Amino acid sequence: MKTLTPSSILRASLPLVLTFLSSIAYPLDNGSCNFNPQDPHSPDARMIKGKYQGQCIDTSAKRSLKNLGQDSANEILVANYRKNGKFYTARIDLRKIQKVSIVAVDLNPAPLNKWGIITVSHTEMRMKFTDSEAIQLIPQDPSDTPLTDDDLIISFNYMAPPGVVYNPVKGFKDGLYGSVVQMFSTHDEANTRFVKQNLNVYEVDLNLNTEQAGRIIVSAVNTSEANGYNVNYNSYTRNCASELFLIIDKALDIKTRPFRLYPSYLTDAGFIPEVRALGKRKLIDPKSQVALVNKEFGYEQFPSDSNRYYNYFLGKTYQNIADLFKYSWHQP
Repeated sequence: MKTLTPSSILRASLPLVLTFLSSIAYPLDNGSCNFNPQDPHSPDARMIKGKYQGQCIDTSAKRSLKNLGQDSANEILVANYRKNGKFYTARIDLRKIQKVSIVAVDLNPAPLNKWGIITVSHTEMRMKFTDSEAIQLIPQDPSDTPLTDDDLIISFNYMAPPGVVYNPVKGFKDGLYGSVVQMFSTHDEANTRFVKQNLNVYEVDLNLNTEQAGRIIVSAVNTSEANGYNVNYNSYTRNCASELFLIIDKALDIKTRPFRLYPSYLTDAGFIPEVRALGKRKLIDPKSQVALVNKEFGYEQFPSDSNRYYNYFLGKTYQNIADLFKYSWHQP
């Protein structure tokens, strides 16, 4: 009988170990992190540091953007725009931007609200266009068909390997998550938030003209391309709201202190800090009412422990909410 030694055991087990490690780092049989080789803009992205270093980033539903060219201030060609769960090259007519709003997705932090604390929401920017063909969508996968769009979302999100869910507490640790600035159809967002998740979404219109809105889109695309997936997502220093403000401030050449979430916002991080910061930048339309986006898509307000908080502002104009800048230590 052959004697087993540590070296022989290691040699025998090495192929199994390598196979296991490969299955973690690479989801595809060919060892690539490219989730759609048929798409020329599908990335081969890996985590560059931290706990998941070397593992594939899940880009099956979220991708960074690419600026494929801009025709003066009138039009921009953008790769990796998402609609119906698929990626397209979007030809966006910047002259047809009709309305810009800041969007708050209530993530319904039930356990925290038992202590009277509102902390968990997701901030996005929405842009509506004048007609249904303002955004021409060219398939990146040959099996898809051309589409059009008239309503988009700009959003900063965490990135991680497949199956890794974002934890806002662990998100305070630098290097754990990557990030991406993405752009996608608002109709995709409605399906996700209202049909799949039953979440409430609120918005306030911004006081921006068409030219300013176009500059924000260009800034978002260029920021996304420059960042790729390598900027650390951090719940405190580099989150969904702070990155949007960086994009806005750069686009409009606003010289002010960068937006941050501070400990004093713990009782009111769902809505007011972002609106306050936009007000200081004079970017809020004074006549804009706080609106429930659900109703625009045929849904009523869903049950949420945060409803009392949001309902205080719902239907009121920014101009008439005298207490808007006072809230930081309690919810109404």
